Amino acid sequence: MSQKIRVLHLIKSLGRGGAEKLIPETVLMHHKDKFEFHCIYFYHQEENIVDELEGAGVRVHLIPSGNLGLFFQISKVRKYLHAHGINLIHSHLPWAGILARLVGRNQSIPIVYTEHNTWDRYNKLSY
Repeated sequence: MSQKIRVLHLIKSLGRGGAEKLIPETVLMHHKDKFEFHCIYFYHQEENIVDELEGAGVRVHLIPSGNLGLFFQISKVRKYLHAHGINLIHSHLPWAGILARLVGRNQSIPIVYTEHNTWDRYNKLSY
């Protein structure tokens, strides 16, 4: 059997919202023998979906940070990428999208970005 594709979901928080709920729902649709999922988030909320993600087989990791503090977390995220052999970064929403591009610079790891908003609410910094 070939090696699993390791996907890192990068998102600002795991509060109960649409973008956040998309992660465990789509993870459950992938073949467990072909994919391994990880998730890094930065802002912890009491009402969150961490248990749901872990129940879906996702390795969840918190790097505590606020919005602007995300830019000081680049080296921590890169260390995680290398420690876990991540093959693909899927970032969700503007802050994580910007961070993913900075983290992925010169890393040879493909990045997928999902905005999760209507067209009129897209953030020009993130696409």
